[in-house]
Amino acid sequence: MNKVAIIGAGGLGREVKYLIDDINAVSLNKIELIGYYDDAIPKGHFIVDNLPCLGKIEDLVDYTDDLGIVFGLGDTQIKKQILNLIEKNKSLNYPNIIHPNAHITKGVLFGKGNLIAYGCFISCDVEIGDFNFINTYCAVGHNTVIGNGNVFMPRVQISGDVIIGDENFWGMSASVLQGKKVGNENKINGFTFLTKSISNRRTYFGVPGKKIN
Repeated sequence: MNKVAIIGAGGLGREVKYLIDDINAVSLNKIELIGYYDDAIPKGHFIVDNLPCLGKIEDLVDYTDDLGIVFGLGDTQIKKQILNLIEKNKSLNYPNIIHPNAHITKGVLFGKGNLIAYGCFISCDVEIGDFNFINTYCAVGHNTVIGNGNVFMPRVQISGDVIIGDENFWGMSASVLQGKKVGNENKINGFTFLTKSISNRRTYFGVPGKKIN
């Protein structure tokens, strides 16, 4: 794999670094992690394990060598803004980063730029788009389709035959019943259980999940 840098040097960005360490511990195809890009940290400042901040995100607009980009950000809107800034640079690519302890069943299709953390389970015939973050111990049931830019906090449970759109935020231990549809840009709060399909740009909380203002 080519060189890789992480965007975002906060807590999640540091977690991504250790996820990559776990991959390198068992893989023959090592990931060469060169550092971080973060607007809030001075260039040259060391983040963790002698990995430096390489500059501001806008520095990637004119980056000329091949470089893999991994997002260490949980905010869907900030991630979208950064992609709008850098995605025209064809020197950049967006690998899928999957922890070796995640169980990925045969037949799963991935787009690009996805981050799958420790202990996740993804069942058969699942389709996952681009730039999704699936945190620790999440489970995705069979024949589920997930769009782009979604964030799943730890222990989210997605039943089978669920269709999920783009840029939804799922709080810790949220879940959804099988066969339901979730639109775009929703916030499903922690420990919420969706028992019906929902549309777009709504916030849900409770058991069963109810729309709140």
